[in-house]
Amino acid sequence: MVKISRLLPLVLFFFSLVPVEILGVSCQSDDDRPYLRFVQHAAPCAVPEPLPTPGRIVAERADMDVFLGVDTLRSLLLFTGSGGRGVVAIRDMADEPTEMFNFGDWLSHYGFVHAVYPLPDGTWLIYEFLNNEPGRIWKFHPDGGGFRLVFTFRNAYQYIKKEWSFDYAPDTRTLYLAEYGNSPTNPIDPEDPEGRRHLGYKAGATRVWESRDMGETWGVLHDFSTDAGVYPERLHVHAVHYDAQCSRLYVTLGDAVDKHGNSDKRLCWTDNGVDWQHCDWQYYWGTSNNAWCHGQLVSLYAADGFIVAGGDDYNNCLYRIDKLDSPYGMELEMVCRYDASIAGSITQYAQRFVRLPGGLIACNLVGGDNGAFPRRARVLATRDGRTWYELFAGPLETSWADALRGEEVMRCWRGHLYFSCSQMVGGTARSVFYQMEVPQESAPADPPVPGPSAAVPAACPTSFPDAYGADGRHCAPGGSGVAIEGGRKVIRR
Repeated sequence: MVKISRLLPLVLFFFSLVPVEILGVSCQSDDDRPYLRFVQHAAPCAVPEPLPTPGRIVAERADMDVFLGVDTLRSLLLFTGSGGRGVVAIRDMADEPTEMFNFGDWLSHYGFVHAVYPLPDGTWLIYEFLNNEPGRIWKFHPDGGGFRLVFTFRNAYQYIKKEWSFDYAPDTRTLYLAEYGNSPTNPIDPEDPEGRRHLGYKAGATRVWESRDMGETWGVLHDFSTDAGVYPERLHVHAVHYDAQCSRLYVTLGDAVDKHGNSDKRLCWTDNGVDWQHCDWQYYWGTSNNAWCHGQLVSLYAADGFIVAGGDDYNNCLYRIDKLDSPYGMELEMVCRYDASIAGSITQYAQRFVRLPGGLIACNLVGGDNGAFPRRARVLATRDGRTWYELFAGPLETSWADALRGEEVMRCWRGHLYFSCSQMVGGTARSVFYQMEVPQESAPADPPVPGPSAAVPAACPTSFPDAYGADGRHCAPGGSGVAIEGGRKVIRR
């Protein structure tokens, strides 16, 4: 009889020659904790190609500031103004901007507008960012009904990621707000007056808040630092997304694991706000831009039977997950490596997913780790979550002087996509605002006008500029972090 040990090299050689359609790698902990199973197709992950029926840019403006979203009730496109301390609006691309709000008219001590969320009752939530002080959220009545403080963050290092940190449940008329944070130190928890508990470099941004009265009052829906198996020094919330199809709230968490394998890389969800399920990431340390060792989600969108999500932690890719009720059996599939079409792969983020009524799901990619170039702003689209097309590509950014740092907002409204792309205009880097016709096979009807009892349209939630801290992502010369070597992104430790 031939010994198995002598046959093993031949078996391995045979499998190296035979193409394998799908390679699945699973990981199950000793305590039977559910892990997402990575599924990698043998063929290289495709780079998006132009959509067969492309969208067409029909108007653009380079004289507006940061795009904040759409007030569908008043038919207003909203932007920052007054040096960032106010909100201005236009009704169409040819309009002159009209000032709608200015912090200087209301407060003697005020910060910058970083997000505006128009609500179904006709009011706005305005997020104000103050340097070295906790940010605040104000409720404003554009038709003259007043202005008042409704929410204050716990410390100066917590803030909102515009596109990731807010969503609305139309069936229960509930607002959801997620903390995000970044700190160069480990701040003391203000809820621990004796100073014995530190919040970690992500500033203790571990809570999702809810409001059932259109932002008048807020309460903690869940604090993820109380969950089992997390690494509290690095734990923080990435994004919230409400799936109206099955009345389910999804939350993505980051960023790492501890030496015992406890994971902060989680996809969590609840159907009732009380009972939570989650999947952890299979995780192991690697030294290159490898989506199988650093897989993690930031933004996401729950479609019909599947979830699409943007990757993070040194990975420029889009993921697809089959939407299941149970965490067991869920698979994480890398479906689009959009950085592969740019020499010198860098980290960008999928800011927002928007469902177009014709079936396409659009996603805008902007921002990225400061100092990592080249990069390019893009709008991608998919129908099934696996095949991705390119709707728009901005100019190639090759240096810090060519780019604007931050997040951008994308909205679909009245048959058009509205979004911004940073580029050089007259020798100055600035944001250019675009109006694009939605491809004809996906041309939407006008969304319903929201009222006091109407659902919020898909164009309501919004985003704000990135804040970077000492988390090792930006690689200084000779230091640790992200570096571009030979057209490839690597991690130095």
